[in-house]
Amino acid sequence: MILNILNKSSRSESLDDCLTQISPGDALLLIEDGVLAAVDTPHNHQWLQRCPEGVALYALREDAVARGVESHLMTQFHPVGYEEFVDLVAQFRLSQSWY
Repeated sequence: MILNILNKSSRSESLDDCLTQISPGDALLLIEDGVLAAVDTPHNHQWLQRCPEGVALYALREDAVARGVESHLMTQFHPVGYEEFVDLVAQFRLSQSWY
């Protein structure tokens, strides 16, 4: 089980690379501009269809608020604060950052 942390939007190669490696039981946490990939748009629904079932999806609440998109996140994403971010890092034995 790996915590995948992405800080780029859905139009980046980093997300494509992440999707080739992510597996059921892993988690994907979107931070910084990565939270834009969780906004409810047709483009974002397309990449989400490529994400395997069984991957837990999170978006850092503070970054979504800073970008004015907190109320526009897809329902599949669970907004988490910094404390939950730390909990996720502790929960997963491995983490992978995608830049």
